[in-house]
Amino acid sequence: QTYREWSGKEKASNEWCLPSERSGEDVDIILTRLRGVKTFQRFPPPLLLQICTCAFYECLEKGITLFRQGDIGTSWYAVLSGSLDVKVSETANHQDAVTICTLGIGTAFGESILDNTPRHATIVSRETSELLRIEQREFKTLWEKYRQSLAGLLAPPYGAMESGSNNDRLTDKDNMNSDSGHKAHNKVPSEKLQRAGKVLRNAILSRAPHMIRDRKYHLKTYRQCCVGTELVDWLVMQSACVLTRSHAVGMWQALLEEGVLNHGNLNSLHFVAACISDRLRHVKKHVFIL
Repeated sequence: QTYREWSGKEKASNEWCLPSERSGEDVDIILTRLRGVKTFQRFPPPLLLQICTCAFYECLEKGITLFRQGDIGTSWYAVLSGSLDVKVSETANHQDAVTICTLGIGTAFGESILDNTPRHATIVSRETSELLRIEQREFKTLWEKYRQSLAGLLAPPYGAMESGSNNDRLTDKDNMNSDSGHKAHNKVPSEKLQRAGKVLRNAILSRAPHMIRDRKYHLKTYRQCCVGTELVDWLVMQSACVLTRSHAVGMWQALLEEGVLNHGNLNSLHFVAACISDRLRHVKKHVFIL
């Protein structure tokens, strides 16, 4: 493992540069670098400046394990260059872990530090990779002040449930939900489905980031969402394990019913009624926040 300051000076792993020691020139260098990454371009300037003052830079050579499944995290990360493999083991034995997706430039991970839950996967550098790292205390402070901006980078439950509050843009008719819809939104998704949601979101950000974006439909704006038919088409193409479009719909439906996936159009659980019935004839009419 090799660590360097943002200014580019070589440092040994035990010689961390304290963010408080950075000069204005160092902050400018970081700011310029972050503005070159599309993910950070939509951040408000105050948030970017705070990231510049508290973030560390890490450069990982190929094959370095950043953390392991089951570890309690201490930092949040964003990929500036290179790529990292996400490996998961069902037996907690790291030797039989399988790669389920690859994280590319602009992908963020490590949000489990918000509630101190164990890491859901092992992260290994696929090639020489540059990372931005923010320690837990600083990231929680940023999260409290800039939750709306940061939520777009996070996987569910934080990204979907915190940033997906469309109530201020919905009409009274849109907010007429069934009792079952309310109950489903209030329950906590199972650990396995939370993990599935994180994996799918990171895979989309890595392989097809254009799918998650702001969209307008019937004069309403839906932030950082996907269209149902695109989600189904994309999932069918990803693996031979997804046998049919109906199979893919069922997988997304499971995430929706557990609250991992939010229905951005009706803010309720109408994926089954509106999208699965009539063999997906209406799926393209709905947007979903993943």
